[in-house]
Amino acid sequence: MRAHVRVGGVLAISWLLCACDDEANYARHHDADVTIGVFCSAVINESNHQNPDGWLTQSYDPQHWIAYWDDRLWFTVVNPGPRHPEYIGPGNEAIMQWVLRERRVRNLPDLGALPKSGDAALRLYKTAAAGAALVDAYMRRRGTECSVGQAAA
Repeated sequence: MRAHVRVGGVLAISWLLCACDDEANYARHHDADVTIGVFCSAVINESNHQNPDGWLTQSYDPQHWIAYWDDRLWFTVVNPGPRHPEYIGPGNEAIMQWVLRERRVRNLPDLGALPKSGDAALRLYKTAAAGAALVDAYMRRRGTECSVGQAAA
């Protein structure tokens, strides 16, 4: 028992020291890393006909995904919250353009005008390749990947 506590304490202290040393890096990249990861998982789940978070207990329905993406477009592009001042990841529009491209790669239907986010998706489709390329480059620099992007190759 004591060995587990000692190892756990050492790991916790090591993590805290690492987090303190890397605070600036965290501020610069965390939002993008988490957002891209969540959206990557969402596109994969949608292409596998699984419901999005919030609808997991209901029968599969593609309309759940339309509502999910409408909500994400609203909070990511139409009415985004503030970013950390040191953030250097891709912009919100580029991230959503990447999502739209990745949905196309998986042969998912394009999003049209939506109740909450209006024509945001339609506008972003027009320049999706440029925004998606920015996110692809960011992911390469960060050493991350999404299997959806690999499917496009």
